[in-house]
Amino acid sequence: MLAVAEQGSFTRASESLHITQPALSRKIRDLEERLGVSLLERTTRHVRLTKAGELMSRYAATVLSVCEEAERKVSRLSDRDPGTISIGYGSRAQFDFLLRVIGRVHELHPDYHINISHGAMLERLYLGKLDAALLMEGTVKGWKELDYVRLDDSGLSAFFPKDEYGPETREISLEALRGRAFVIPEPAVSGEGMPLTTLHEMIRGALLAAGIPQEAFHTGHGPEEFCSRILSERLVGVMPDSSSVINNHLIDSRPIRECRAGFGIALAWNRKETARPTIAALREAADFISKKV
Repeated sequence: MLAVAEQGSFTRASESLHITQPALSRKIRDLEERLGVSLLERTTRHVRLTKAGELMSRYAATVLSVCEEAERKVSRLSDRDPGTISIGYGSRAQFDFLLRVIGRVHELHPDYHINISHGAMLERLYLGKLDAALLMEGTVKGWKELDYVRLDDSGLSAFFPKDEYGPETREISLEALRGRAFVIPEPAVSGEGMPLTTLHEMIRGALLAAGIPQEAFHTGHGPEEFCSRILSERLVGVMPDSSSVINNHLIDSRPIRECRAGFGIALAWNRKETARPTIAALREAADFISKKV
């Protein structure tokens, strides 16, 4: 929000933040929805803060300033860097595991400073801009450049228009979805880097094994069409609940009770960095979470 206000444009703000414009717009819409107010006044000619946005921006600027000052002061407490770990994640399910990884690292190595970020994880792993990332196992499996620990199964989730189920519904059974039409990813290029041919077959196989008939399946190419079919045709989207492909504030999701296995969440890092103390600390935490030690 601060970047948009300073730049006066979503395009320039997204460039300065190194994220896509739709992702930036979505984050601001999510914040406005959570607060119940409009923070930005948007026209075809300009973008500017509303009164609520001005108030929020003052608090945000203060928070950022305090965080920057805290980092400067803490970094000066020692002549050496005790260790900074940068971890990326891509979805709600991955974020849950990220918190567990951070908690375990801090238990074992309280001096480590951990930075977290969202999106474009594979590219930043290769470029050395991230130490590690939480990804779908299928994204990293078979890549000789990467090593990883499989943390747990993430299962499948059903995605549907937000007004279909209330917050009291924690998960959905396939029996409750029986008779509905489903949209699943078609074999194509995935937003997370995982070959959708593999993802398509994983989802299709899981639903067929659960007794969902072949004629109930439809396909959607890319997140835009996937979301459009869910909203306009009232189809039930099916994707791993560790997936970050679907990120639309009009769409909600719930885990499918009977499909809780086979879609692994992994903590991955570059193999050439394995000997670094920070990576050793992450692997130790990942092994603990996966119950290997």
